[in-house]
Amino acid sequence: MGFDVVERTDGQSVVECVVTAEHTNTRGVVHGGVLSALIDMACGVAVAYQPSIGGRAAVTVSLTINYLQPALLGDRLRGVGKRAGNGKRIVACEAEIYDQAGNMVAMGVATMSVVG
Repeated sequence: MGFDVVERTDGQSVVECVVTAEHTNTRGVVHGGVLSALIDMACGVAVAYQPSIGGRAAVTVSLTINYLQPALLGDRLRGVGKRAGNGKRIVACEAEIYDQAGNMVAMGVATMSVVG
């Protein structure tokens, strides 16, 4: 999907994407599925890169997204994920997506299951 992990630390991540025509509908607005995938990836990376769980993979159990304003063709989106709970096997995470002007375009929460 053209997402790049640009930062990963203990329980936090930053994932970026430059919006191309493949990410948008016919009006040049980013598909909600792209924003939800960016939130899902930011949460997954934030949870997977925790020393407390040994760097194991995490899969999504549930995902809730709030779309706040449209993201457009050409925008550089920045998804910031942060572990929000202390679980070892089931972990809560939250993420926010910002455009290049710093406007929050979406936010979400995920429940992740640590595997492996």
